[in-house]
Amino acid sequence: MQHIVNNDYTINRVEYELKGKKYRIIGTRSLDWSVKTCIDRIKNLDTGETKEISRIKLYEYTRNKIN
Repeated sequence: MQHIVNNDYTINRVEYELKGKKYRIIGTRSLDWSVKTCIDRIKNLDTGETKEISRIKLYEYTRNKIN
């Protein structure tokens, strides 16, 4: 399975599944010059709900669950 976020914190997959729900990254905003501090806006493809999650949390969560 491919990781959602690469080791350099760039996005690898725009659509992904977590906890049985399908999501799509629909936007990103940067807090400073570093990619690690980006905030990604994600959309639940089943419900249409959107929320924001930090790139580093998305990276850590998927690494812990996949490996």
